Amino acid sequence: MMLQRIVYLYVSLLLSSYPGQCLMMSASASSTPAKKLVIVTGGSRGIGRATCVWLASKGYQVAVNYNNGEEAAQEVVAEIESAGGSAKAFQCDIGEETQVEEMFEDVMGHFGMPPTGLVANAGIMEAMEKDIRKVSTETLERDLKVNTMGTFFCTRAFVKHCSVNNEKGGQGGSIVVVSSVSAESALILAYGMSKAALEAMVNGLSKQLPLEGIRINTIIPGLIDTGLAAPEIIETMKGFIPLRRAGDPTEVAQAIEFLLSDASSYCSGTKLKVSGGL
Repeated sequence: MMLQRIVYLYVSLLLSSYPGQCLMMSASASSTPAKKLVIVTGGSRGIGRATCVWLASKGYQVAVNYNNGEEAAQEVVAEIESAGGSAKAFQCDIGEETQVEEMFEDVMGHFGMPPTGLVANAGIMEAMEKDIRKVSTETLERDLKVNTMGTFFCTRAFVKHCSVNNEKGGQGGSIVVVSSVSAESALILAYGMSKAALEAMVNGLSKQLPLEGIRINTIIPGLIDTGLAAPEIIETMKGFIPLRRAGDPTEVAQAIEFLLSDASSYCSGTKLKVSGGL
């Protein structure tokens, strides 16, 4: 008992001697809030669109990435700006490494600062096939190129520009990788494989990147009604979900914001399911 009291007093003295340094990535003590800039890949539709709009409403400057949907991306920017926010659309096929590097340079050139957050949301599903004999090589390569390698390229570029250990004096930040319940079930084989690889990447980086001033976490959506699936498919799938409904994209966006923000400052490697109980 005496030893426990001595240890308790010693730890208390140590903590009290370092005021204001409880968390490496806590908010600044300045009364002026620091600017926040987030890149959202695949930001022109679905979960990406909802995330862009939600984050802008919370004070983030938003770089809206898109590949083919320029008109939709510009609509997202217009919606954000009409509400008083700051956003710009950036075209980039994230599966192409050089394009990712150029996008980061363009984002920093436009906003005059490196990003403080990355939402790696862009993804494709080339085919909903579960029979390995029917999964083409082309389908597998495309899913892996965009979903896995593209997110890898974006994550690497973020670390390069934002690490507190880089020669340019990066300020660190937060990365949220959007996975899927398919990563666990892999019933949609190629897509599930590509998402499972992302979760392995996050597991490894979550141990390394905090030393660079960067946190990385995973969002795992279930069935989300993004308006892309036929209503009859959504209706059929509801019966398999404990909450008996599809999720709304904004519900995922709110969870993403939590993992980006200082409210989750002690989270790295966290997997947050937004899946209705699946």
